[in-house]
Amino acid sequence: MVVEIASPPNAQRDFQEKLALYRRYGVRQYWIVDMENRSVDFWLSGEGMLDTYRTVTGDNFVDSAVLAGFSIGLAEIFDGMEEVTGE
Repeated sequence: MVVEIASPPNAQRDFQEKLALYRRYGVRQYWIVDMENRSVDFWLSGEGMLDTYRTVTGDNFVDSAVLAGFSIGLAEIFDGMEEVTGE
């Protein structure tokens, strides 16, 4: 499982390159935390590669298929973000 914080200036390039790399090496789950949009893009391995995609927003939770029982709410992920970003 890989969890990454998106960096706006090069997020798209990073995303494409890293997704291909993670697929090649068998990563089973990939989360991209988007601080700006307060969302998590979620990729999950289905047929041996990262092929299932969804975006989680709002007050929803992200569950791990890799770490049994691990679930976290977006509110908890983004709690305190204003202190870090100065917003």
